[in-house]
Amino acid sequence: MALARLFLPTDVVELVKGEAPEMSARLVLEALPMWGLIALGVWGAFVWRRRKNETSLYGFWVAVIMLVLIAFVAPATNARVFGPVSWRLLYFVRIGLALGAIPVLAAAETRWAPLARRRIALPAAAAGIALCFWCGAPLRAETPASRSDEMTEVRQLWDWLSKNKNDGWGRVYIQDTFMTPPLGADLGESHILALTSRETGVRQLGPYYGVVPYKTKVWTMGQVGLLYGLRIAGPDDIRELRDRMNATHATHLVVSDPTLGIQIQRTSAFGLLARVGRFSVFERRDTVSDWVTPIGHEAVVDAIEYRTGAVDCRVSQNPSGTALLVATSYHPFWRLAGPENARLTEDPSGLMRVENIPGGDHRIELSYDAPEWPKWVSVAGWLSLVLLSYLPIFTQQAIPPTLGGGGSLSGRTSPHKPNRGQYPCRESCAGNRDRSGSPRRDVSCGRRRG
Repeated sequence: MALARLFLPTDVVELVKGEAPEMSARLVLEALPMWGLIALGVWGAFVWRRRKNETSLYGFWVAVIMLVLIAFVAPATNARVFGPVSWRLLYFVRIGLALGAIPVLAAAETRWAPLARRRIALPAAAAGIALCFWCGAPLRAETPASRSDEMTEVRQLWDWLSKNKNDGWGRVYIQDTFMTPPLGADLGESHILALTSRETGVRQLGPYYGVVPYKTKVWTMGQVGLLYGLRIAGPDDIRELRDRMNATHATHLVVSDPTLGIQIQRTSAFGLLARVGRFSVFERRDTVSDWVTPIGHEAVVDAIEYRTGAVDCRVSQNPSGTALLVATSYHPFWRLAGPENARLTEDPSGLMRVENIPGGDHRIELSYDAPEWPKWVSVAGWLSLVLLSYLPIFTQQAIPPTLGGGGSLSGRTSPHKPNRGQYPCRESCAGNRDRSGSPRRDVSCGRRRG
């Protein structure tokens, strides 16, 4: 996949499905700059010694190393250090190739007269703008029109959720429209429902980019026609769907597949609240769930307060060793404040689990406390990029001026054979001698051309 993405402007979904890109004039035109960058980067790396530009060599090796890691090492080892979508690291390969192309572009600049460069600058800029419109056509074609019928249905769904939600609701599980039937619809390649929480204020689950570093993603995914990672086909799938909703404290369900919505409506596990175009809104029946539930022992958990990044509750009438299951994905940045010896761990399902709670009444407080060091690492990285951008200016000022009009690019001249034109006043000084025949000491006569 990485090699295909490097040479062709292919769609990731097509590659995952094993489909070859359709050959067209737009595909070739979009591929030409990609091929040109590769060719210029390799060419620049091989001529760097002649151009005395080590930046191109560094860039070329960065491109080679990253390409080997992405195309061969990452697929073979499944190493987590490359991230869940390692093909995105191809941008580092392209950056390395761009650095490698610097000597070629510098050589081309020296061969063009200033007047010729000025004449070609304006047409080149106009051609670049025109190519932006041309190459952006596929993205514009896949972006849903704001006034389309499907986007109107999305806004109507958001309006219904905004008006009907209340404090008694838990999460709202929403089936993503991305690759969800009806296939070929405007929203078939869109994650537009990921904006539901922002637009309505409900606590949503489901319509997110499926590549996230949590165990819960395996059984909560809602794209490509899935509901909680399930292909609903019968009563057993419906029961499993309801159990997974209980575990995540999802009290309501929004189905984007019209056929699946009718299938779920026929069951007794859910009650239909509304149908808005292709979307069906259901309420879970005959089950009770909460943000925090006891595990294994009879205990009372009340006074639960759930906020983004914070969970507070009180545990009472519990025997020693009670454990709690929290309906939120575990992350090492979560912190526990409560009784001594209580411990916050990750449940096999990927949710948070509080263990070793002693007997009696206790207050449990969980808070998400992200460390500050990633922010400062990011700031240091940006500052380093700014300083590196000025490094060529500082190094150029530190290099002594070139002596003579010819010779090597390093500015050194031979002590035995002066450069041509090094002494411009030699002919004029030939007759400028004193009575003894020795040359007169004239400052301007021995001045070198700098």
